Amino acid sequence: MTATTGSPASRRLLRRAVPLALALSLLATATPARAVLDERARVVVEFAERTGAGAGDRALVAADARTVDHGASTGDPVIGALSVDGGSAAPIVVEVTTAQRADLEDDPRVAAVYDDVPIRADATDRPVRASAVVPDDPAWSEQDGTRRIRADEVWEQTTGDDDVVIAVVDTGIDAANVDVAGRLTAGYDFVNDDTDPDDDNGHGTAAATIAAGAGDNAAGVAGLCWRCRIMPVKVLDDDGDGFLSHAAYGIAWAAEHGADIINVSLGSPQTMPLLESALQVAEDAGALVVASAGNAGSSTKQWPAADDRAVAVAALDEFDERAEYSNHGPWIEVAAPGCNPSGWIDDAVVRFCGTSSSAPLVSGAAALLTSVRGDPPATDVRAALRDTAIDVGDDLGSGLIDALAALRALPSFDDIAGSVHADNIETLAAAGITQGCTVRSFCPTDAVTRGQIATFLDRAMDLPDGNATFFDVPDDHPHADGIAAVATAGIAQGCDEDRFCPGGKLTRAQMATLLGRALDLPDGPPRFSDVPPGGVHTTGIWAVAAAEITQGCAPDRYCPSDRVTRAQMASFLVRAFDL
Repeated sequence: MTATTGSPASRRLLRRAVPLALALSLLATATPARAVLDERARVVVEFAERTGAGAGDRALVAADARTVDHGASTGDPVIGALSVDGGSAAPIVVEVTTAQRADLEDDPRVAAVYDDVPIRADATDRPVRASAVVPDDPAWSEQDGTRRIRADEVWEQTTGDDDVVIAVVDTGIDAANVDVAGRLTAGYDFVNDDTDPDDDNGHGTAAATIAAGAGDNAAGVAGLCWRCRIMPVKVLDDDGDGFLSHAAYGIAWAAEHGADIINVSLGSPQTMPLLESALQVAEDAGALVVASAGNAGSSTKQWPAADDRAVAVAALDEFDERAEYSNHGPWIEVAAPGCNPSGWIDDAVVRFCGTSSSAPLVSGAAALLTSVRGDPPATDVRAALRDTAIDVGDDLGSGLIDALAALRALPSFDDIAGSVHADNIETLAAAGITQGCTVRSFCPTDAVTRGQIATFLDRAMDLPDGNATFFDVPDDHPHADGIAAVATAGIAQGCDEDRFCPGGKLTRAQMATLLGRALDLPDGPPRFSDVPPGGVHTTGIWAVAAAEITQGCAPDRYCPSDRVTRAQMASFLVRAFDL
């Protein structure tokens, strides 16, 4: 996804420069004696719209106030590294005494001062190790949650795309973990204010491996999006604790640095304007924020999940009922299994429970959907997951997500509206047999070539590699593998002794013969007035008609010499292979 940095909210929140000095200059007016005696509070300071960045002086850093600088020291755009937008200073976080806070609140350059909010990771307790039971992805037999959302069936079509990035806003990620090694993007640590978001807790690594741990690598767990890249954003400390301002910075930083999906397995029963601004930055950038609902077992809202710009995820038990610890209520959007095997620090495999565990299942499913069909917008991905979820009871949103149903419901092509074959085209795309003629287009009225139908049949039947060769099909031909496969299987023959004629247009009669051979259909009774006995393709036409794969082009007619369009081919294949 291309990072977007043009929105006013983004520019206000996401550049590093002078406002820190401005805040400190305001703080310097506090009486030193009172500052020593007062207990300090952590607050967010927002400045008036016309406050210039030049106000104040960095020499006043010596003022008696503990500044919390969440910005990247590299100068890259980040939400807590604060600068200006049109002469207005962005919010910052500082620790102040009561007197300093009062002075800030009275200063005309300050628009608002409010408390920062503590947050905590949403795991129910420290996980326990899961037993290894199979040789490849040892924890797979225990990953019932992944199977319950039918992600394994989506893997038949995609295991992800390395252009898709899942940000994990959490305790960091163990970069050496076998299930994520080599697939991490650059990240940031907002706890220690550096570019090393290493995991000193384990919670973030667990969320990352559920969402995107490598699969089929004979180690650890099988995450949902095997090929997706992962962006580590550390906002919680080694105890899994932090502040909502950190989470806000992390969400916005991830969005501005190209994350497609942002998983946030943490929260607080309070929100703040800074978080709302960060969620707007993510929405403007086209990123989908997925957040855990919380583990209080109540209907109390938790942020960021309760914000309309985030997907609120509740947790289910092994019976697909609400897990007793999971928050619930009308603000929940979807649910997912809440106890799942996951990776941990030092390549441990643990059983990870809580809404912190259910959220990355949804993030991983969203990433799989984002990996197909021309990078669908986050709004389409979100709607597909929500609208196909399975009802599991009140106050759990739309219910248990169904990754396969969501994939099938995802809008695929912009040029099939109104076609009588639209549903079958969508089904063919969902089965991974076609990706269209171009991004977001299927070209439904184009004629199908002999080379194309070979590839379509090869994909539909998952044929073994073939060794048949033809003079007019070089090794680098786009349909060479499909042609070799169908010819070796005896489904297709060449157009003459040593030629396949891959660019030749397929007729309806030829389509019938290919399907009859592919399915080994029995002979059917005579049909259609325009298909006389004894024709080259007569047996195939009668066979596919008897199998109810076709009803002809019109009453009592098959139109055998008509060319097959791509839309018609979709219907032939869906019916023939019961897709």
